[in-house]
Amino acid sequence: MKGLGFEWQVAMRFLREGRMQTLLIVVGVAAGVAVIAYISALISGLQGNTLAKTLGAQPHVTIAAPEDVVAPAMDLPSGQRSISDTQPRAQRLRSVANWQALVPLLEAHPGVAAVSPIVSGAGLALRGEATQAIALMGVELERYDRIVGLRGKVIAGEPRLGPGKPSSAASSRATSACAPATA
Repeated sequence: MKGLGFEWQVAMRFLREGRMQTLLIVVGVAAGVAVIAYISALISGLQGNTLAKTLGAQPHVTIAAPEDVVAPAMDLPSGQRSISDTQPRAQRLRSVANWQALVPLLEAHPGVAAVSPIVSGAGLALRGEATQAIALMGVELERYDRIVGLRGKVIAGEPRLGPGKPSSAASSRATSACAPATA
């Protein structure tokens, strides 16, 4: 005991005299450390999962047709000002011109991992008296799977798309979404 400093001597004396209190302190500190370790692991796991789901489910770059630009009716000479407001036109749906030639160029770019052309639009599904607004997407399954990993998300059945062959998951989901509620 002679080699210990004053602080150590006081600490050891306190720990020996209140053994039950010492046990409670040690258990409390151990529980606190365990909770912090558990929450840290939980947060890092959630963060990794959120990043994988967010970044892995969407393309990082989207190429779209340019929007229509509304030009003023008249250009003013320099130095003159005008009070006017030009309202943008309603945008019409357009596709990227000559996209078939653009796909190989994008695939050849060294920073591009995968390319998938997509066509999308809105629709209305009808079944009897029930109607449901739906979003439609047309993809090439092989190319789209390289970006989104669709095959890894299929729980039952098989991923297949082709002309006239709706996927079983999409058709059952659309059918159940339009089914009228029964009591």
